[in-house]
Amino acid sequence: MVKEFKMDKNTEKVISNFQKIAAIPRRSGNEEGIRRYLVAWANERKLENKVDKVGNVIIYVPATKGYENRPTIALQ
Repeated sequence: MVKEFKMDKNTEKVISNFQKIAAIPRRSGNEEGIRRYLVAWANERKLENKVDKVGNVIIYVPATKGYENRPTIALQ
């Protein structure tokens, strides 16, 4: 018997974003498409971002209220 899984809105959003990212070709040396997508995503949300000299995308996300003094994390 298979148990039915119901997704909440947050789970649906994560899966939707994953599907969008997964659809962008990004083999080594061909990262421009994902780079453009991430910069546009950050700009739409008014998040500070930059692309460094080797092409890494850095997006700065402010801390959630009450977590401002917690250590910074980096996701790769």
